[in-house]
Amino acid sequence: MVTADLTGSDTMTTTFEKPTLKDFPAASASGEATVSLSKAGKALTVQIPDSDISPYSSVHLTLGAASKPPEWTGNLEPMMVNKTPETHPDDFEVAELRKGVTLTVPGDTLKAFSGRLVELRYTFTYESGGADTSKPLNVRFKA
Repeated sequence: MVTADLTGSDTMTTTFEKPTLKDFPAASASGEATVSLSKAGKALTVQIPDSDISPYSSVHLTLGAASKPPEWTGNLEPMMVNKTPETHPDDFEVAELRKGVTLTVPGDTLKAFSGRLVELRYTFTYESGGADTSKPLNVRFKA
C-alpha cells in the first residue's frame, strides 16, 4: 500500500510500506523485528515490497536512529530489469520494473548497531532528483 500526502500546492510526498526482513519477522504486537547478529551472519536480507514506481528509479537502504539523519546508507540499486537482446529478444528496449527486490546490509555494518534499536527504511530516488521513503521498520540488534 502506498499513501500520498499533499504537502504544498504542487508538492506530493509518497510513503511506502515498511521493508521486511528475511528470516527475522516483525512481532505482530510491536511491529519490531529483533535480529541476532550471530544468526544474520555475513548479511541481513531485506525485502522491498513491490510498488508502482518508475522503472527508471533506484532504491537504497538506510539505518539509523529515529528523527536523525541515517547512520548508514546502502548502495543504489536500479529498479529496471536488466534486459539484453539475448535475454529478451522481443522487448529488450521496453523498460520493465523489477519485482521481488531484495537488498542486503553487510554483517560488518550490522555490528555497529549491536544492542540498539534503529529504523530501517528504503528510499526510491528518481531521475528528476526527487525521492520517496518507506515507513520505518524498527529493528533491535542483539549479539
